[in-house]
Amino acid sequence: MHTELANRSLDNSRPGGIDRIYVHAKRFAEGNTVGSRAIRDFFGNLDRYKATEGLFVTASTFSSSARQTAEQLSKRIVLIDGDQLTRLMIRHGVGCPNRGNPVRQEG
Repeated sequence: MHTELANRSLDNSRPGGIDRIYVHAKRFAEGNTVGSRAIRDFFGNLDRYKATEGLFVTASTFSSSARQTAEQLSKRIVLIDGDQLTRLMIRHGVGCPNRGNPVRQEG
């Protein structure tokens, strides 16, 4: 299993205060899913970094228990899976040299 991690904490100024958003990105090999344990670990990091919200992005998919765990926790965690990420990249022209025919490079 190949995994790449990227963690980033962002301060986002908003009227009435500052929100701290914690971003976590995971790249799993095809066929591997992100489970509820990874979501619980991520939740712990939200507290550690005093974040009010979290964004968890994966090139893979989330298990149903991971999605359920994210919904039940006391902090907002947005989950973006590989399909959603691909659609967002195409919509915003990120990493897509030809917007009409997106090309996926196997690496």
